[in-house]
Amino acid sequence: LLDSLSLTLPPDHLARAALVRQTLGAELARGAEALAPLARLQAPLLVVHGGRDMVPLAANQALAGAAPRGRLLALPESGHFPFLDDPARFFAEMRAW
Repeated sequence: LLDSLSLTLPPDHLARAALVRQTLGAELARGAEALAPLARLQAPLLVVHGGRDMVPLAANQALAGAAPRGRLLALPESGHFPFLDDPARFFAEMRAW
């Protein structure tokens, strides 16, 4: 099934990625104010970060760190869709979590 799935990127995907990074950077600059509501989260929170994703690692580290039971799972060889890029590892991690 995964072999038959093809994802295509729009021609301006690099410009879009740069805009996402810029926007997330501005949100991170707001610091604790932006993430403050997560301090009240009682449920466990797993933040999955793909090393080739357009979302900066620092953004996901801050997100996971803001929740009392937050945890960051970094998958360096994955992009924004780790369940497609490395399904065996992704689902093994989900089962273990």
